[in-house]
Amino acid sequence: MTVSFTDIQGHWAEDCIYQLAIHNLAQGYPDGRFAPDKSLTRAEFSAFIYLAFSTAEPVREPVVFKDLSNSHWAFDTIQFAYQTGFLSGYPGQYFKPDIAMPRVQAIKALVSGFGHDNGNIVNEVLVQYFDDAAEIPAYGARAIATAIQQRLIVNYPNLRQLRPNAEITRAELAAILCRALQIYCVPEEFIVGPAVAAPHPDALVLVRPQFDDIGDNVSVPLDISENLFVDGLTRVERGGKTGFINPQGQLVLPMELDRYKRGAFSEGRLPVEIDGKLGYIDATGKVAIAAQFTQAEAFRDGLAVVATRLDNNVNDYYAVIDRQGNFVVTPQYSGITPFSEGLAIAITFSGLCNGLDHTGKVVFQIDGIIPRGGFRNGYATFMKDKKMGLLDPQGNIVLAPEYISISGYSKGRAWVTRNPRDIGIVCVDFDGNPISPLSFLSGSANPFVDGWAWVTAASGQSGYLSDDGEFSTDFEWIGPFSDGLAAALTRNSLGYINRDREWVIPPQFDDPRQQPSTKDFHQYQGYTFSEGRAAVLKNGKFGFIDRTGEMVIPAQFEWVAPFSEGLAAVRSDREDFYIDSTGQKVFTSRFPIGPNIGYEQVSFKNGYALFIGEWGYGLIDKKGDVVIPGQFNRVQLNYADYDNARWLKVSLRLDRYIHGAPRPTDHQSPRPPYIQDYTWGLIRLPQTGTSTEQPLLLLEDNSSDHGQLLKQLVLT
Repeated sequence: MTVSFTDIQGHWAEDCIYQLAIHNLAQGYPDGRFAPDKSLTRAEFSAFIYLAFSTAEPVREPVVFKDLSNSHWAFDTIQFAYQTGFLSGYPGQYFKPDIAMPRVQAIKALVSGFGHDNGNIVNEVLVQYFDDAAEIPAYGARAIATAIQQRLIVNYPNLRQLRPNAEITRAELAAILCRALQIYCVPEEFIVGPAVAAPHPDALVLVRPQFDDIGDNVSVPLDISENLFVDGLTRVERGGKTGFINPQGQLVLPMELDRYKRGAFSEGRLPVEIDGKLGYIDATGKVAIAAQFTQAEAFRDGLAVVATRLDNNVNDYYAVIDRQGNFVVTPQYSGITPFSEGLAIAITFSGLCNGLDHTGKVVFQIDGIIPRGGFRNGYATFMKDKKMGLLDPQGNIVLAPEYISISGYSKGRAWVTRNPRDIGIVCVDFDGNPISPLSFLSGSANPFVDGWAWVTAASGQSGYLSDDGEFSTDFEWIGPFSDGLAAALTRNSLGYINRDREWVIPPQFDDPRQQPSTKDFHQYQGYTFSEGRAAVLKNGKFGFIDRTGEMVIPAQFEWVAPFSEGLAAVRSDREDFYIDSTGQKVFTSRFPIGPNIGYEQVSFKNGYALFIGEWGYGLIDKKGDVVIPGQFNRVQLNYADYDNARWLKVSLRLDRYIHGAPRPTDHQSPRPPYIQDYTWGLIRLPQTGTSTEQPLLLLEDNSSDHGQLLKQLVLT
């Protein structure tokens, strides 16, 4: 569904309004407006309640209000709000549908509808949070105190001003409804209530979706690129500006337009531009190395490559500095590769290449080559006469420049292409001799692991190439090793081998390539051992074996995911559920967990697993209960654990109206009047036991039927 209101862009509640509307939980006007600052009548309020909580069950019989006819436009929604306990009438059996709704009544209605009553020590709570607590009418005091504890109240622009008797606006109600529905788009600085810690949902959503992007989208060293946080900070972008947040979600370096756009934090330093020159700041934003350079690279192993211009020369002179800004190598080179594996290669203006160690000492010199980058796996590639070769750390040419490409080099072997007409690549030793007479498809040449590599010959036949040149087709496929074993496929049967390629569990299981749910078999990790169990296929059904090959969970499932934290997602007879290591059902999933959803997504990590509901991704716990309702359009979870937690990058969709664009009158409109956008946030899943607080769970009260309302809502 596309929503593009013409009057909410830039409004403080824009995200809340949009998320309610896209979920069909709020509506605007026929002319395309939402009228965010318009106050609500009691009748209009009931319409919002009906849309947001349409699955709520009645708790009382309908009543005939003297001032409400059956023909009133809001008759049905008012009756719904009354019967479900959200709204009540006035003495004398009046409803007063057309009078404005005060903020205190709106908050009280939500508390009543959810059946909460935590109104103990009321006055102390109200005074603690509001400067205008004295203005709260007595009939609403307990409800307001309860709403504080449940973190329902949104006060904009002043957190300590409740304005209880002011008429509630459509935007204010949208924000409060988002809090009630656990839609994470309300700025934390406007939410009234106590601080919380995991497992409270508000603590798990560390950063609500609000940024255009999160994480470094610039070049970072290979060994830290999988981390979301580098040096305790990660980059955030919004509206063309860039800043940095810490693992607590706090903005440590403020959003600025151009200052942080030249690199990533590395070893406590970030290149920044100041008055047209480049320098470095530390993690507090303080200038650590004065701006004086024309080029400034990320630090590696305590050193960074920089460039400056001497005496107004037009050429950049490259140098190396330490973390204090001292020159380890003075400005003198036309270029220097980044330090890697203890070495860098510097090029003089006369074309001589010098190998530099960490002290700046020249450890080798070689003329007539052009380095292609730093050292990796003990070697560096270079160009000479438009051909590639390989250099060792002593400056020796170990592979002569005779190739148009070199890749996968390590342990005396490299994959090479000699000329553009070659249909494949060959594997050579460092004397340039092919280890096999065969050529292989370039996209299929994997690195050598434990003496052999999975390859596909130019003829199309796949198999394994040993580092001594033997090409074996004994195995059609070998998976990754886990617990010393790897799944292996031979003659359409699956078994398990050790690292010597000896059968430990003989081939006896079905070829998973014949199963529709595992068509991408080579990418599937389910057959690897995890927590002492591996999934196998027998007679068209999945089961689990132990490391001896015994079928400890009988083959009975149409689809399975690997075990993680003691549970595995499975499907049997079109029912999706989770089992324990004995095969016993733990809980039935309310959401699909079949082959169209990633295996990693449905696997538990730190006590939580993702699910996909009607409106997007959410989180469940190990009882199968929804912790965060489905709402996120995208999830990225391929980050290394950091700060004792798993990190999920999540997004909400936002269609932004193009100011002045005509609204389409039919489905043939060539240009919609909106831009589809996404805002990103962060979910932090701490390791089990890292939180000692036991906070109040949002909108949950086991003493009331209403306390289970969230479990019935459309968002889940």
